[in-house]
Amino acid sequence: MPKPAQLMRMMKLSFFLLFAVMLSAHGTGISQTVTLSGKNLTLKQVFAAVKKQTGYVLFSNDELMAEAKAVTLNVRNMPLMDFLQTVFREQTLDFVVQAKTIFLTRKQQKSNASPDASTDPGPIKVQGRIVNEKGEPLTGSVTIKGTGNGTATLEDGRFSLTVEPGTSLVFSSVGYKPIEVKAKPEMGAVVLKTSDSKLDEVIVKAYGTTTRRLNTGNISKVTSEQIERQPVTNPLAVLDGKVPGLVVTQTNGLPGGQFKVEIQGRTSIDKTISDDQPLFIIDGIPMPTNNDPINRQWSALGAPDQNRLYNGGRLHGMSPFSSLNPNDIESIEILKGADATAIYGSRGANGVLIITTRKGRSGISKLDVNISTGISNVARKVEYLSTSQYVAMRKAAFESDGMTPTEANAYDLLVWDTTRYTDMNKLISGNTASFTNANLSFSGGSQTVHYLLSANYRHQGTVLPGNSADKTGSMHFSMGTSSRNQKFKATITGTYSSGTNNLITVDLANRMSLPPNLRVYDEAGNLAWNEGGIITQDGLLPNPVAFLNNTYELKTKNLTSSLQLSYAILKGLTIRTNLGYSAIHTNEMGLGPKSGANPLSFGQRVSEFNTNEFVSQIIEPQLEYNTQVKGSKINLLLGGSYQSNNGEGNMIRAAGYNSDNLMTSLMGYTAVHATRYRSEYRYEAAFAQLNINHNSKYILNAAVRRDGSSRFGPDKRFSNFGSVGAAWLFSGESIVNEQAPWLSFGKLRSSYGITGNDKIANYQFLDTWMAPTYTYDGSSGLYPAKLFNGEYHWEKSNKFEVALELGFVKDKVFVTANYYHNLSSNPLVQYQLPAVTGFTNVVKNLPAKVSNTGWELTLNTNNIDVKDFSWTTSFNLTLPKNKLESFDDLENSSYSNTYVVGEPLDLIYKYRYLRVNPETGLSELEDKNKDGMFVPADDYQVLGSLNPKYYGGLSNTIKYKNWQFDFLFSFRKQTGFSYLNEVGGPPGGMSNIPVKMAGFWTKPGDDAPFQRLTQTYGDAYFSWSNMMWDSNRPYEDASFIRLRNVQLSWMLPDQWVRQWKMNNARVYVQAQNLLTITSYEVGDPESQALQSTPPLRTVVFGLQLSF
Repeated sequence: MPKPAQLMRMMKLSFFLLFAVMLSAHGTGISQTVTLSGKNLTLKQVFAAVKKQTGYVLFSNDELMAEAKAVTLNVRNMPLMDFLQTVFREQTLDFVVQAKTIFLTRKQQKSNASPDASTDPGPIKVQGRIVNEKGEPLTGSVTIKGTGNGTATLEDGRFSLTVEPGTSLVFSSVGYKPIEVKAKPEMGAVVLKTSDSKLDEVIVKAYGTTTRRLNTGNISKVTSEQIERQPVTNPLAVLDGKVPGLVVTQTNGLPGGQFKVEIQGRTSIDKTISDDQPLFIIDGIPMPTNNDPINRQWSALGAPDQNRLYNGGRLHGMSPFSSLNPNDIESIEILKGADATAIYGSRGANGVLIITTRKGRSGISKLDVNISTGISNVARKVEYLSTSQYVAMRKAAFESDGMTPTEANAYDLLVWDTTRYTDMNKLISGNTASFTNANLSFSGGSQTVHYLLSANYRHQGTVLPGNSADKTGSMHFSMGTSSRNQKFKATITGTYSSGTNNLITVDLANRMSLPPNLRVYDEAGNLAWNEGGIITQDGLLPNPVAFLNNTYELKTKNLTSSLQLSYAILKGLTIRTNLGYSAIHTNEMGLGPKSGANPLSFGQRVSEFNTNEFVSQIIEPQLEYNTQVKGSKINLLLGGSYQSNNGEGNMIRAAGYNSDNLMTSLMGYTAVHATRYRSEYRYEAAFAQLNINHNSKYILNAAVRRDGSSRFGPDKRFSNFGSVGAAWLFSGESIVNEQAPWLSFGKLRSSYGITGNDKIANYQFLDTWMAPTYTYDGSSGLYPAKLFNGEYHWEKSNKFEVALELGFVKDKVFVTANYYHNLSSNPLVQYQLPAVTGFTNVVKNLPAKVSNTGWELTLNTNNIDVKDFSWTTSFNLTLPKNKLESFDDLENSSYSNTYVVGEPLDLIYKYRYLRVNPETGLSELEDKNKDGMFVPADDYQVLGSLNPKYYGGLSNTIKYKNWQFDFLFSFRKQTGFSYLNEVGGPPGGMSNIPVKMAGFWTKPGDDAPFQRLTQTYGDAYFSWSNMMWDSNRPYEDASFIRLRNVQLSWMLPDQWVRQWKMNNARVYVQAQNLLTITSYEVGDPESQALQSTPPLRTVVFGLQLSF
């Protein structure tokens, strides 16, 4: 296989060659529409205008031209093929379009002779081309009506077959309306129009496309139109509520923040070593970091080492998708079932999310401008105690403990001003974040070349104090060309972005619990420290504004490029290759100057510098064969895949600078620590896929794949995967048409397959050695850090699905019911080892099985569709169930206090919280076996699950003349972490609490929701700690209905647009997270993170112009 440097040179050379070809072909990229008015025009006059406007030339002779009739025309911006059909409608002549030339022929004359044996002309040879409305060739099929027999077209749309005179032929192509035409020797150009049925909408699957009508797998699609409705900077944000079986959770409301994505449930038992994220692909290239964060230092977004450790694996850090411009996306396909994902082998075990960027299209050149600006703020603010309430709470805590406040343990009461109030809500998250987005694109092309170039600038501020923001500039291009006979095709696509994120080092939302009488500024307006001479504001009680003096900066550069080449060797036989390169470069700097810390407790100035590079390269050669045999269309795809992922980085931490001004350099420090890492991952596979479509009623799809991964030992690297899917379009059966004429579409589909999973860290099977931190007798040494382990192997997942799709009243009502059953086995974990081994853990396959089952239901209705008014509705609902099916010897494993066979993985397995004891004021837990002791093995109970019981979305689109109104509700029924999970220590200490925490126990006999206050270590402290960390108390109903998106737009009248020399113009207002209906007490029910900035409410205004 070529090395990375060689691959880059190949792609660069291919790009320049392709660019040169397209530059030479650009002159032919003229308008594909015609505008012409006149009476009694000769064909010579007509085609002179056609040549001038489109570049198409006429080839004929004087004899044929003499037979032509004059025509009267009055057309404006009519597609060329429609124009030609109009011109020749009443002529005795016909036409054939080849490349950029229009050839004249005579129409077949009908015979008036009586048919008999002596005059029977016999079979006729029919030939022609299938094209779209722009004259572009289409690959498709020509079928003899009623028989299923026929032929497939060549790459250039040409076809030929022999039929009986008078035969009706059916012409079809994916994504277009089929038409029926009487056979004749010279069919010319058969024009197919784009289908407006959702069933014929093209959807992207692995290594190809299909339609919803013919699809055998479980694939959902989000279109560019749906993406454009939402004012978001991360494309993952648009998915929530739109796709059944998909849960998308926003972890915080800061620019660049992470989104957790999960398809059809959790399978990972050990989240410290693997996760449930799907495979993310952009234009055929896997994301180098998948959905893992790209930062390596602490910032307000958190740090990567927090991942999978808190709150069920909530992600922290900078999202790799935050630099991807949503305006550049054509569609996002979500592949869920075995038939859809097994072709990806081990990489598709958790589902696949395919992002396809915009490509150029043939047609007149056009310029599109889209500018929007708006604001964001916190929608669900957390109200904390005022100073008077806080002081009363603190005094009550001392009284409860029987202690006397002193300046040592109560300086907030005895030294600080107890009448001063610092509104932390206003100070920390009361700002308004600004949002600006500007997008410019230029596109066009001809029959043989197409191009698109776009640029974007985006600025997203934050509600935190200061001027921190995330700023990104990006460019996207796509250029494609094809030979005149359409045998050779090439497309190159690339996206480059550069961004700067300078959020502060800490999300100040976790400082909201600071005492409300904390002094922030002194009388001179400077940062206040050490009020009353008491050194307090260090680690636990810092001045929150001081963090603004620290510096954090993350600079990112992201390049994604792909090249697709194909050549039709023979009829139906095409060879192609896909080359991809993706790289993410990050440069981080964090500075902790003296000006950002307490001057009396300051340690030393510290600077940290990180540079990281993540690179993914892929080569996928393929051979595809298409043919048609007795009504059956057969597609066979053979291919291979080679993927290389490399990651490397450096970290330098310098301390002891003698000046804040030197901290951006490596000068003036007294101590330095540096590390470097490099990681490599190699993946290769061979695959085959067979698709048989018989009469567009019976469809079979089968795939096999052999995968190899470098993450396993030498004897365990390869494994086999496969799937089979089938569909029956029973609405095409005559008996169904007769007995159920109201049923416009009916399909039953099912699939079964086996996929794998290798989502663990690299090199886990190798024995590794490390150098100790300290030296011995002046010399360094080595010690074993990990055992060799070549025995662990692939996780495997068996997936089964069955679905019924029904359309009623010409598909105005469309229902889909999909049942899935996924069984994962041999999960990979970090298995804990006894201390006597000298090692803490080892990677191991557990003898366990996890199932995910459920129903995915969708309902799409076209409620009203009349002149000037239409209303459509889309609803989806998912009913999931997760269960640990088996776990051999679980009770003797290190997971005995975490999981229970027959229960979900995200179960709440804790002591049962009972009440606050009315006599003691302490929290009580249930002693299940009544032995007077609390032991997890004996007293833990299954008390619920964090898995959603159901979730979904409801969207509506209402159009009236030039107005359009869209809205989307997403909903989720779930149990989640309550605000108590992040309150910290027991109430009564030097920390503020939410107002909702009212009703503390004060005296014997009280029936109170919260135990007695305390401010010291004692019975109340440990009672609170046991209750919080080891019971079901810090959980609550976190269900919600959220008005996720609203858009109101107005298309300017055509007369205005034409007067201003534009194609169209639109103004719009959009809102995100506008309203949340929930019983969740404090904070946001989606992020469930009291100490993180919640998802923001955003409103933007925009203008879109097209020239």
